[in-house]
Amino acid sequence: MMKRIITLIVCALWALALVPSWAQAEPGLPPRPTPVPLPTDIPEPPEGAWIQLRVHFAQGSALPWQELWTIVQWQDRQGDWQNVDGWQGTFDQATDSEGLKTWWVAARDFSKGPFRWAIYRERNGALLTSSELFNLPRAEAEMGRVEARLGN
Repeated sequence: MMKRIITLIVCALWALALVPSWAQAEPGLPPRPTPVPLPTDIPEPPEGAWIQLRVHFAQGSALPWQELWTIVQWQDRQGDWQNVDGWQGTFDQATDSEGLKTWWVAARDFSKGPFRWAIYRERNGALLTSSELFNLPRAEAEMGRVEARLGN
């Protein structure tokens, strides 16, 4: 019996010794990351503007607009049209009635021209139409819009 009482007392003391650690085990606020200062050497975005082609498709046109290829071209001194390598591709957005293509223009190229948009049936395909002549935007953040029609 005495052995049993001593065992109970030892167990009780041991349990009391654990109580403070249980109280400390309650979760507090989660750890917070140390704030990191923002870099001060972030470059400014380059100055520039945009040119945008909006092609209106004739109603009921069966042209596969997903394959149509657009190219911005510049006119050389002999009057011949030269492709701008970086400004060609399929439409950025298109529906059954119109297609849009947009390119960024660096500030160093502002006001240059004349240019035109050429729309081809597909890459390296037949020329379908070209836009009227235009010059590049003159100011930062300006959107130079050019329209063209395909079909009737």
